Amino acid sequence: MSALNGFDREISHQGVPISLVNDEQAGSNGAGIILVQEAWGVDSYLRDVGRALAGRGYLVVIPHLYWRGGDPVIRDFDEARPQMKALTGETISHDVAAACDLLAQEPVSSVGILGFCMGGSVSLWGSASGVADAGVTFYGGGLGASRWSGMPSGLESAAELSVPWQGHYGTADRSIPESELDQLDEVKSDTAVVFRYPGAGHAFANPNSRAHDANAAALAWGRTVEFFADTLHG
Repeated sequence: MSALNGFDREISHQGVPISLVNDEQAGSNGAGIILVQEAWGVDSYLRDVGRALAGRGYLVVIPHLYWRGGDPVIRDFDEARPQMKALTGETISHDVAAACDLLAQEPVSSVGILGFCMGGSVSLWGSASGVADAGVTFYGGGLGASRWSGMPSGLESAAELSVPWQGHYGTADRSIPESELDQLDEVKSDTAVVFRYPGAGHAFANPNSRAHDANAAALAWGRTVEFFADTLHG
């Protein structure tokens, strides 16, 4: 584990800042996970998720998607909006590919991708485009229409899925109407499953969100952990 040895290190790989969220268990199960940020950047919550996965034996890498705009950690959506809009399919693909290449230098035999909010949109695309062997999306928008130029919509990606994928969505998420979830259920492949959490809003898994739903979050996390244990093998 020479190249990635350390705890919460920041390195640059192919020009992309990447956080390494490791502990003594990281990489012990032979699998890696690309963890993709929310609108807020690579913040403490995302690192906590990374630590939880590393503690289960995964080698976790977090590409910083906002690095071209100063790589901020954001708390206000007005500040996040221009950072999000500056992303393109090309830049996202480049940054995720750098994380994949970093994992490829290590003895991992399978790779998963997990993302929240806008990162959930990226993880759905990554699962459909061959980036990962399995993927999980938490409330990723852009289902009916792509969020970024050069990247397919979520529904288009879902129709191309050939690897196992889970989607976690709250039924009270005003940014992702249930009609789009109905469409997602219709177009997704047999390798995919969509979970709906009654009454949960957007960002229900994030304890820093006003929409945090502890019960839905615990259920979704348990499903995620079990899913990766079943689909990523060392």
